Amino acid sequence: MTLKSIPAGAIKRVHVNQHKLRQRLKDTECTEHCYTIKHKGKTTYAYEVYIEGPSELVERISTPLSCGARLWLETEAEIVYKA
Repeated sequence: MTLKSIPAGAIKRVHVNQHKLRQRLKDTECTEHCYTIKHKGKTTYAYEVYIEGPSELVERISTPLSCGARLWLETEAEIVYKA
């Protein structure tokens, strides 16, 4: 696994992909990445995520993201992740 980063600036949203998490719980040999990072219309998957600055947890039960996430972490700080 290599460390990669997304620079500080625009809003980034990090959440757990429940479908991939359930898949890994059923199949211990599955290597799917469970964290999803959404940034500038792109989706990145990761094993570990490090936020290099302030962030906030957001709950929007009645207005989820387009992917269906209702709870996520939001930041403009740099994100370093393992992919």
